[in-house]
Amino acid sequence: MNIDASNRTYRQLMGNGLIYTVPRFQRDYSWTSTEWDDLWKDIEALFEEGGEQEHYMGYLVLQSRDSKNFDVIDGQQRLTTLSILVLTVLGNLQNLIDSGIESSGSSYDFESDVYNIEHIMPESLQEAWDHIGDRDHEQFLYRLGNMTILNKSANREIGNKGFETKREAFAQSEFAITQRIARENNRWDPDRIVAHQKWLARQATAIWRIAQLSN
Repeated sequence: MNIDASNRTYRQLMGNGLIYTVPRFQRDYSWTSTEWDDLWKDIEALFEEGGEQEHYMGYLVLQSRDSKNFDVIDGQQRLTTLSILVLTVLGNLQNLIDSGIESSGSSYDFESDVYNIEHIMPESLQEAWDHIGDRDHEQFLYRLGNMTILNKSANREIGNKGFETKREAFAQSEFAITQRIARENNRWDPDRIVAHQKWLARQATAIWRIAQLSN
């Protein structure tokens, strides 16, 4: 039997079409409001000033005969809880999209195909981004903190240009969260991505408070 011990982020665990199955011999889901509250406080602490950049969730024991399908031997409570949390956030985001409402209270027609997601640090780095190393580019490109909403025409115009050019376009955006990027940042690098992601998370935790679970 081969044993592979390695560190993985939640995104890595949930991405790439991986499938997890909880075997029948495992106990039922048993977390209560106490465990949920502890987890939520840990998540909120990540987004405080000076907080840790990562939260250690403990170990998962998985068994697999291929690279896509896994049986969860240990860690199903944490994995299930995080999945519920992510689905709840996605559900709330979908409600906002269906309503066409941005966090500032303005209304937008997201079905109009006018807006799209902009990678602030672009997928293809040019000379203006020579302060970003290959490793940082790979690690931070698809972070939520490196993305914002932008009018498609503006997106096409700025393309892979440097942050100074993008900043001017962001300042003219109708979206408050995109305007904030221009207002609060003189440059764009991994530290600014982390800071912006923490700000976004603070907005989310303020809007979508998790209600106490009933017994």
